[in-house]
Amino acid sequence: MESNACFLLIPMKKGCVPNLTPDQLRAILQPEERYIGISMFDANEFSSLCTESQLSFSQLAAMGDFKSVLTCRSTFQGPHCSAPSTDKCLASNHERGRVVVSVDTWNTIVDAVKPDLAVTMCDTIPLGANQTRKQRAAKRRSELWNEACVKKQQNGNCLVVQPYTNDHSSGFVHSIPQSENLLEFAVNLQSLKLSSKSVSIGVAFSIPQLLASLVGRVELIESTIPWDLADKGIALVMDINGDSDKPLSGVSEPQIDLNSAEFTYDIGPLCRDCTCYTCKRHHRAYIHHLLTVQEMNSSILLVIHNLSRMAQLVRKYRTATTDEARANIVKHVITQY
Repeated sequence: MESNACFLLIPMKKGCVPNLTPDQLRAILQPEERYIGISMFDANEFSSLCTESQLSFSQLAAMGDFKSVLTCRSTFQGPHCSAPSTDKCLASNHERGRVVVSVDTWNTIVDAVKPDLAVTMCDTIPLGANQTRKQRAAKRRSELWNEACVKKQQNGNCLVVQPYTNDHSSGFVHSIPQSENLLEFAVNLQSLKLSSKSVSIGVAFSIPQLLASLVGRVELIESTIPWDLADKGIALVMDINGDSDKPLSGVSEPQIDLNSAEFTYDIGPLCRDCTCYTCKRHHRAYIHHLLTVQEMNSSILLVIHNLSRMAQLVRKYRTATTDEARANIVKHVITQY
């Protein structure tokens, strides 16, 4: 990846992107932005099908033009710690219950789904965690798994992404913000001094965490923000332009709750400067009506808009030509929160 490259990693669930078709996702993302992430626990369900069909997971999902990343955790499960693991296998609390993956199983999954990047097995440890006995054990297990996974894939066709350690300046930032506040998360992320010479992957569960990840040089940022907000009837309307004192969205808040009765007769778009499908074809009153009658199209339209808004923000940051311009983008957006 080029210097200052940063992209959203679109999370998959049950073999697809929730609420969106592949073509809808293509309409939102530019060709170079097309990255999808599937957890090893979800991918395990598709290993046999991929092997029998001799297709990669991306091809099986009708997204062959997307680069796929095999991750450790499904972000849709939330910022949870891993279920109790052992030195022989990694466990996770999954929709189907407790699922375990060993190194041999991980290798089988990689060979079957053929991801472009594969994160090695690792336990989840907060960035600022004190080295308690449990956390030291998790780190030791992660190092053992990492060594075994790398050895298994030495001659493989995918790029193996190792978890961040003190010996690496890039990799999978397996430290998600669990008990840390935003400042602690940003400071700890900055202290990693991630390198732009190889891929780094992280997770963001809020827009401020997304901004901290951008500043911290995380290159692939996985996030379920568009879906989490859409489930609550919330639209992202943050101003990412910053060219005027008045937000182009027409409001001072970075997000609006369309369940509110104040939008009953509001025939304006979600964002005046947004060119997504939702904003070009529908207005706030219509989406408010859909939410009122509990029509599932409300979630679809809100996911399209929220993801588009996030993609626009990350794209604007990535294409900024100077450090000052990038800093101004972050400052302008963060002050809205």
